[in-house]
Amino acid sequence: MNEHAAHLVILGISGMIVAICVMLHYEALRFLGRTLGAHVHKRIGVLLVMMGLLIAHFLEVWVFAVAYMFVEHEMGFGRIAGITTGDIFDYFYYSSISYTTVGFGDLVPVG
Repeated sequence: MNEHAAHLVILGISGMIVAICVMLHYEALRFLGRTLGAHVHKRIGVLLVMMGLLIAHFLEVWVFAVAYMFVEHEMGFGRIAGITTGDIFDYFYYSSISYTTVGFGDLVPVG
């Protein structure tokens, strides 16, 4: 596959992963809104929504980790320099630092 086609494939995969995360976040908000509604005290409701969204973000980090691992191992596009074992937890760590910060420190994408 030439470089231009590889970039288009990665762009498509990235778009799908972002769409999955947006849908996951939307469904989490919809579930929390329906479940809590007016049945819960306001402060407790806000706390439960915040905890629910924290769980949604945690799941989204896992979605990106699986995608990074798939793209590197199964498709052979690029790599993440600094990964020691190459197991899913390395990709979860990279996904976490990328999701919460700029992400370029001890692990760096190459390619």
